[in-house]
Amino acid sequence: MVTHPGSVPFEYAAGDVCAFPARAEFPVSDLTLRTWNDAEGRPRYAVESGALVLRATNLRTGKSVDRDVSGTAVMRYAPGRPGTFVMSGYGWATGFHGGDRPAHRWIVAQDHMSVFFTDEGGRNTRRLLALGGRYEDLCRTLA
Repeated sequence: MVTHPGSVPFEYAAGDVCAFPARAEFPVSDLTLRTWNDAEGRPRYAVESGALVLRATNLRTGKSVDRDVSGTAVMRYAPGRPGTFVMSGYGWATGFHGGDRPAHRWIVAQDHMSVFFTDEGGRNTRRLLALGGRYEDLCRTLA
């Protein structure tokens, strides 16, 4: 199945990911998501690619930066657990919350990053598996 997901702006409360409140917006978003499902229609494998620019803003100071995160990411889903997957690729970003590993980071990876996502009982967690090459922590950049 091929879809073209939108990139909806969102905010992090102070202390959630960064020490300050932050907003993520996407002035450029032209993504294509290709998903392969199992016989029951559950996702097993997906590839997302396309043009994407992240505008990250520190809502306390107003400081903002734009980052090109137009990479390619591959998602491998755990059988029978659609909210549990590993996302690996280059040129993408994710925020790590207080209960994640590492905690309180907003990482933009220009090179390789791999993250394990779980959704257990409505609680999403993230664990960094690999981070290689050039990357930036937007919490530090925007502080």
